[in-house]
Amino acid sequence: MVKLQLKIDEMLDGALRDLSEVELEKVIENILDLNTDSKKREIKIEIIITPTSDRDGAVLEMKVSSKLRPRNGIDTTIALGKVNDIFDAVETNNQLQGQLSVDGGTGEIKEVGKLGNNSKLTVIGMK
Repeated sequence: MVKLQLKIDEMLDGALRDLSEVELEKVIENILDLNTDSKKREIKIEIIITPTSDRDGAVLEMKVSSKLRPRNGIDTTIALGKVNDIFDAVETNNQLQGQLSVDGGTGEIKEVGKLGNNSKLTVIGMK
């Protein structure tokens, strides 16, 4: 059995440890992001050893990477319409027109603004 004086965690002034901590921070930040699911994350530490041709030395390559969860998508529902050749879109937020919402809105259409000077598209929202 070969006895090593070499300590991986001491090589390059602890670079492997530092790289691992950076990836751990990324994983923890990803876990704490409520816009991600609760499935597992991974930290992968890879050590690649390539010996020289005469076997009197080797190159030791260390890589640390993490596998994070993607952010969840978001969606909303919009109602589309056309009046007098003007296209309108309204975010419905699952509220029926005339129904009172928690913030006091009635679900009635209100004009928010027009896109561009000569645009026929009117951007509208809910009251």
